[in-house]
Amino acid sequence: MNLPDTEPVNDESAIWSLQLELLTWAEALLGQRDPSKLLCKPDYHPDGPQLRFNCDQNKVWAELSPKCKHSWTSTVYDLAHETIHLLDPIVGTANYLEEGVAVAFTWYVRGIYGFSCTPPTSEKYERAFASVKCLPEAALLSARRIRSKFGCLSAVTSKDLLQLYPDFDHGVANLLASKFKR
Repeated sequence: MNLPDTEPVNDESAIWSLQLELLTWAEALLGQRDPSKLLCKPDYHPDGPQLRFNCDQNKVWAELSPKCKHSWTSTVYDLAHETIHLLDPIVGTANYLEEGVAVAFTWYVRGIYGFSCTPPTSEKYERAFASVKCLPEAALLSARRIRSKFGCLSAVTSKDLLQLYPDFDHGVANLLASKFKR
């Protein structure tokens, strides 16, 4: 895949096209997004990356970190991660499951774009990713099955995970269902 020669901050249409492309890939892998929220164009915010809702909570968009203004690689990574949250946007905190799946999707997108550098992460995100990789199937396949059966990844309980995967480690199921604090 080729990225534009422009700087992201100066190319809103390319960022919007990237968002729609990533969403298409995420939906192909994990199922359709919740259509009750209108998806708006990504923006930048000093506290990004994160999701932002309008005051009526019927519109949602990804807010990218300031480093994305001048780097397509950073933009792809941040937007890929936030795209998973856009599938079932919630006000509040996601769980380890959804955060781990978001990291897995970022790695997937990295492969499509052929990036040689690894996605930026932290110890907590690595833990979420490692826990998702413990699921009995590949991370994104497991996420599709979980969403198909239970809906929003961040609403999944450890009981739900154990219902779907009876032999799954109870401690990892509890971690995946717990709230992720950034």
